[in-house]
Amino acid sequence: MRNCYFYFDESFHTRNITKNSLKDTNYFNSYVSTGLGFEKINKHEIFKHYEKFENKYKSLFTVEELKSDIVKHKNYQYGLASFNNNATQMYSDFFELLNQYNIIYYISVIDKLEYLLSKCKFKSSCILNTKAVIYSITKAINVYKPQNVIDDIMKKNNQLLNDLIDFFKNQMKINGNIPLKELENNAMNEIIMFLNMIDTASITFEFNYLPTYIGLNLLTKELNIKSIDLIIDKEGSNKIIRCAKQAGFLNSKQMDSKTSPGIRMSDLFCGFISRMMRAIYEATYNNPDIPYKERHLLPEEWFSVNEKQFYLYKKVARFIKKYMNLYYASFVSIYFDLFVVFIELIYYFDNFDSYGEYKATTIKDHAEKCNNEIIFKVEYEIKRLEREQEFI
Repeated sequence: MRNCYFYFDESFHTRNITKNSLKDTNYFNSYVSTGLGFEKINKHEIFKHYEKFENKYKSLFTVEELKSDIVKHKNYQYGLASFNNNATQMYSDFFELLNQYNIIYYISVIDKLEYLLSKCKFKSSCILNTKAVIYSITKAINVYKPQNVIDDIMKKNNQLLNDLIDFFKNQMKINGNIPLKELENNAMNEIIMFLNMIDTASITFEFNYLPTYIGLNLLTKELNIKSIDLIIDKEGSNKIIRCAKQAGFLNSKQMDSKTSPGIRMSDLFCGFISRMMRAIYEATYNNPDIPYKERHLLPEEWFSVNEKQFYLYKKVARFIKKYMNLYYASFVSIYFDLFVVFIELIYYFDNFDSYGEYKATTIKDHAEKCNNEIIFKVEYEIKRLEREQEFI
């Protein structure tokens, strides 16, 4: 790929992390941004094919503009297993289109609270695996959502560190000697040491989009792209376009999705990825008022797919796998759990050559096998973080 267009869209972005945004029913802990790119010489053919696809589904859904939010939240409750026929067929045709052409993807996933913690300064220096500790804090905050800690963060309350320490000590008591929580308890001990070094005055809540486009820059170098025109979904503050140019994309511009088929394509892709991840987040959510006594994994309902849903998983896997050998095709922050679960889920379905082969195993066994593979992958990534010693 030499001279390319890249079209960008985003989901669940919050420019300022506030208490209201955390309580919002539409809140999701990850900022997800995706780009779809292709060589300029292929633009006309790809857009012609996409607009034919788009006209078909604008008619089916009776809408003027085809956007990812046309597939409602309830359709994602159990992943593709809860997709209705129209949603299944639309995304089946969409991923068929993406697989037909040499379209490259870029997926950026940044946890908002992890970003906040990673920007903190420290009162003293020591040898500490900061990535592993931030991962553990982020996971705990997003899973348990202790309200007093969130209030402290939003109000820049000096009580923040004490409340965090109290929360982790209390959670360790709740976890007790449950084998599944041993790793979490070990991490919480390290967290308390970490929290004692944070300078609370350094906490900032303004989100910066620069890391997303730094990742894209690394991908373009990996692909040896000589020139790139970056087209970003238009937003009012102009902050995203400034970050893109700061990362080196001087040929960047904003366009309204109504006038850009490329942005609408990226919207469908981004909406699919982010809503699948959000559904995974909700499916594995832990109620902080109930002691954690068993593994919270994907329920069996996620694996009760019909034939069309099964083959849609395989089409998604086919597209994602095309570029998984590229290191920077996915640029995921320290808190990787949700993206890992998403990838392992689609790969699990792709392990089967046919729907008949898939149906030969019980739903219960599918749930157990897939969840075991997810646990293995997450634990592998955690061990990788534990090996990355850093100085702070």
